[in-house]
Amino acid sequence: MPEKFGGLCDKINNNTKLWEDYILDNEGQDYFSAFPCGYGNDERLKLFDKLLLLKIFKPEKLMFACQKYVEIELGKLYAESPVATMDALFASSDNVTPVIFVLS
Repeated sequence: MPEKFGGLCDKINNNTKLWEDYILDNEGQDYFSAFPCGYGNDERLKLFDKLLLLKIFKPEKLMFACQKYVEIELGKLYAESPVATMDALFASSDNVTPVIFVLS
């Protein structure tokens, strides 16, 4: 099986303008198919492999791409935070079941 990232350094060196434009483009939100030089639609690369490329070239977008990855692989249910009201939280707690808030 050929290496998934074989020739990546050569493609970057030979197409620096394409990669520079990709890195500087802050408008695009298509995290998995916007890579230059065919890496976006390379069938050998799984979504996780594309996350690795994103980590290298656009680390500031990784958190959003990870959320999209979870949504694609596991479903939207696992990618979104549940909405809860204080009334619902209070109703589900008692003197031995505390309510814990985790802020991120």
